[in-house]
Amino acid sequence: MARRVCRPATLQRLLSLRHTQLPKSRNFLSASYRCDDVWNKRLDNPLVSSVNLGDFYYDLDRKFKREGKVSAIDVDLFVNRIDNPRADGVVEELEELIHRLRRSPETVDTLESTHCAVLRVLLDGGYTDTLTRLLAQPMSYGLFPDHPTCNLLMHTFLERKEYTVIFPKNTTVNKVVYFDLLNDHLEACFEKTQAQIFQQDGASCHTALDVIQWLDDYKIGRIDDWPAAARVAVYLMLQEDFGPPLTQALVLASCYCYTTTQDNQPWEDYMPKVEEPQEEVKIRVKFLRNPYFDDHFDLTEPHPLLGKTLAWVSPLVGGLAGRSCGLLGWALYGKWEELAAALDRVATEKEPIAASVVVQIKSLVEGVEDVEARERLLSGVGRVEAAEGLVVEQDLWLAITQLAQDAARAAEPLDIKAQEENYRRWEEQREEEYQRQVQAYKKQQLLAEIEEKKQELTAREEVIYFFDNKEKLSMMLPEKKKFYPKRSPAYPKKKRPREVDEAYIPPDV
Repeated sequence: MARRVCRPATLQRLLSLRHTQLPKSRNFLSASYRCDDVWNKRLDNPLVSSVNLGDFYYDLDRKFKREGKVSAIDVDLFVNRIDNPRADGVVEELEELIHRLRRSPETVDTLESTHCAVLRVLLDGGYTDTLTRLLAQPMSYGLFPDHPTCNLLMHTFLERKEYTVIFPKNTTVNKVVYFDLLNDHLEACFEKTQAQIFQQDGASCHTALDVIQWLDDYKIGRIDDWPAAARVAVYLMLQEDFGPPLTQALVLASCYCYTTTQDNQPWEDYMPKVEEPQEEVKIRVKFLRNPYFDDHFDLTEPHPLLGKTLAWVSPLVGGLAGRSCGLLGWALYGKWEELAAALDRVATEKEPIAASVVVQIKSLVEGVEDVEARERLLSGVGRVEAAEGLVVEQDLWLAITQLAQDAARAAEPLDIKAQEENYRRWEEQREEEYQRQVQAYKKQQLLAEIEEKKQELTAREEVIYFFDNKEKLSMMLPEKKKFYPKRSPAYPKKKRPREVDEAYIPPDV
C-alpha cells in the first residue's frame, strides 16, 4: 500500500490537540552533515563487531562490582557497538556504564568518540529526555560533545515536528508524538480509535500504557515534550564555548525559537536533589558558610538561562538579529542595568532593531517591581521608538534563519571533512587504546605470575636450607606456651619462726 505524507490539517483533526506554534522553516543542515556512511563504518571494524552487548555488559558489571572501576576503552567499545538503540534495556545499560565510568578514576581516559557515540545513539533512538538529562549533568555523566555534534543535535531538534498528546488525568505520562509518514490503513485506524484514546477532558477507557503500546505497534515515534534544542544551547553557554559562526547561529535560533513559542513548555530541572530527612537532625559545625549564588551554574529557571545565552551569543553574531536578540536576552535575564545600557547604545549608534523585540521587551519591563528602574527602562524604549529608522518591521525569525543558512553553506564542507577525519582518527585511537590495555593486562598478569613464582621459591628455599637455618628459624618461633603451669596452693604452709641461738657470739672481724 502506498504511503503518503499526512497533511497538517489531518493531524490536527485526528489529534484534536493544540499544536506548538513553532516557525515554519527550521531546516539548516543537509543530510550529508551527519556523515552516516563514514560513521557506520565503525561497525565493520572487527574490534567493534566482535562485541556481544549482553555478555559484554555482564562482564563489565562484574568487573565494576569486583574492582570498583570501568575501563574507558570498554565503555567506548560498548557504545560504538550499539546498532539498534531501540533494543530493550540498551539505553539503561548505556546510562549506567557512562555513570560508572564518570565515578571511576578511568574517566580521565575517556575517548573522544564516546561522547559523540552516546549522543548519536540517544538521538537516533528518540530518547530526547534521556539525552538532555545526561547532557545537563556533566559532573555525573561527563558528556562533552564537540561543536559538530552540538550542531547536529540542535538542527535535529529544531527540524522535528512535534505534537503534544494528552493522556488521561489519572496518569503521569505526557509524551510528544511526531508523525513522518502515515499510510491509508494507519490513518483509518487512527480515525477509528482516536475518540477513545485521545480526549482532552481526560475521560478515556484506555490507560497511558495502552496508548504507548498502541503507538509502538504502528511504529509512531515519541519524543518528550520540551525544547531540547534550547537545552543544547544553554549547555554551550554554561561551558562558555559558542564555537564557530554556525554553532552561534544555531544557538541563537534555538533560544529564540523557545522564547517566542506561544505555549508554556515545561523546563525540567535535572540538578540532583538532596533528600531532606523526615526528622530534625542537628549537626555541630565549626562555622556556617554564607549562601552564595554564582549566577551561572546555579541558574535553573528557563528565562534567566535562555536570556543569558542570548545576551552572550548576540555580540558574536552581530547584525540586526544579534542586536535584537541581545536586548531580548538581557530582558529575559532580568539584568535591567545592562538592558538600559544596551538601549542607550542602540539610540546613540543608530542601530536598527526588530519591532517584535520591542513589544516583547515592553511586556517584560512592565513587570519590573522597582518603579524607578521600570520608568527608566520604559523611557529608554520610548527613545528608541521615537528615533526614526531604529525600529524596523522585519521578521526576526527569517533574519535568524537566513543567518544560520548562510553560516551552514559556508561551514558544511569544512565540517563534513573534519568529521570524516575525526571518525577515522577515532578508529585508530580506539585500536591504539585497545592494544595499550591488552599490554597493560599482560604486564599485570606477568607481574602476578612472577610474584607467585617468588613465593614458591621462597617456600622451597626454607625447606632446602632448613638445617642450616635451624637456629635462626627457632628464634623466629613464638614462645612456648605452658599448658599446665604450676599452681600455688590455696592454703600455703606457714613458715616456722627462725630459731635464734642466744649463746651465739659473733666473731670479731
